[in-house]
Amino acid sequence: MRLAFWRNWSLAAQLTLTMATLVAIAVLAVTTLYINREQGNMRRELERQAEVILLTLTTTQANALYVLDTNALETSIESFGAANTGVQVRVYDDGGRLVADSSLDQALTFGLEADPFAQELIDSGGLITRWLPGYLEAGQQVTVGRRVIGAFSIQISSTDLNFQLQAAQNQGLLLAAVAVVAGAGASLIVSRAITRPLLAITNVAQRISEGDLSTRAVSTSQKEMNQLATTFNEMIDAIQKREADLRKQAEELRVAVARAKEAARLKGEFLATVSHELRTPLNAIIGFSDMLLAGMSGPLNEKQEHKITRLKENGARLLALINDLLDITRIEAGRLETVEKPYSPRAMTERVAAQMESLAEKNKLQFKLNISPDLPENLIGDEKRVEQVIVNLISNAIKFTPKGSVSLDVETDLDQKKWKIMVSDTGIGIPPHARDLIFEQFRQVDGSYTRTYRGSGLGLAISRDLVRMMNGQIGVESELDVGSTFTVTLPLILPDQELTPELEGEIHV
Repeated sequence: MRLAFWRNWSLAAQLTLTMATLVAIAVLAVTTLYINREQGNMRRELERQAEVILLTLTTTQANALYVLDTNALETSIESFGAANTGVQVRVYDDGGRLVADSSLDQALTFGLEADPFAQELIDSGGLITRWLPGYLEAGQQVTVGRRVIGAFSIQISSTDLNFQLQAAQNQGLLLAAVAVVAGAGASLIVSRAITRPLLAITNVAQRISEGDLSTRAVSTSQKEMNQLATTFNEMIDAIQKREADLRKQAEELRVAVARAKEAARLKGEFLATVSHELRTPLNAIIGFSDMLLAGMSGPLNEKQEHKITRLKENGARLLALINDLLDITRIEAGRLETVEKPYSPRAMTERVAAQMESLAEKNKLQFKLNISPDLPENLIGDEKRVEQVIVNLISNAIKFTPKGSVSLDVETDLDQKKWKIMVSDTGIGIPPHARDLIFEQFRQVDGSYTRTYRGSGLGLAISRDLVRMMNGQIGVESELDVGSTFTVTLPLILPDQELTPELEGEIHV
């Protein structure tokens, strides 16, 4: 949430806040160091003052302490306390017992117990200082020769020190506040100097996005921003040039596409016309061949019958090629439509299998048919186009299978509402690099246009297009010298799933 709020700020605000924060942190750090240093210096100065006072006392009052002249000691420390405001002096004997105190208004009554601080002074043999709330306490033992005769301690009020520290702190905070304000102002000026050219370039970019390529970024006095503006203007020039090139290429492409469409249309019309013109004499040739083979013009010897049979077979092959070319032409022109009506997939499959079984036996191949028992009796679809796909796949399988078997399997997937047609063979197989090429027009397994096996190379291309028109999919799995399996997956549409009555009627092309 906080990050999103930060992102909603402008760059100028972010830079100003960031720089002001850094300045404030730096100033506060310097102020803190300054106050701590001043506090340390003042404390050391007060400690040196305490050391001087103790040295003076031990020098001047050692004799009085040695003979334990309490009257002299009291008079001396009272005079000293009166002369040094805020300083209290205490005197202890060699047992650590208090014998004189400048803070008392009446004579001191000797105590029997040693003062803990005095005992510490006597045992330490040196100067001891400690800071307590409101004052500094310091003390030192007094010796005559090697004999410890007592100790002196003083308490110096830290009120003046606290006043000085408070004044230093106030001064530091005032300087910090002034520095922060000055830093914020400088940050604002710097951020505006940075963001103003960026905002100008942003406005230029906005106009460019709206299509105005005539606008340009204005140069500034700043070297980096001037370089940015120059680079931005060079980018606009490059965009203009590229746009002009693209428009030229688009026009050239439009002309090329128009020419290609016209060429495709002329080619389609030419193929359709030629196919139509060729089918009439070919049908006549095939018909007369049948009449001759039937003996209507007299008996034929074995040689004559063989030649006429070859004539009929080649005519039928040429007619099939012409039909394939006509189908390809119609598909490319978008004029081939499917006929959606009820049909029996089982009856259709068995009929195709019966027709193709004789072709397999002619090539000394075993033909197998397997139909799933849950295949519905009736489906909605284009029976003729489904049959054409199956025939193409089985014909291909037989063509590329020197020995072994060809099988046709039909399976149903009721959960996915699909049914599959699988044509498998034990033929030469398809290399991996050619599995995509075989669905192209005029292609076979070897991927070339000069083939070992006869055929136009249009069967799989037509099958692929027909399957796509029926909202299906076609794929292949293959292994060299083992065989191939082509799988066609089609929607499973039952007669009671019809949504529009016009699907029941046949669509004529």
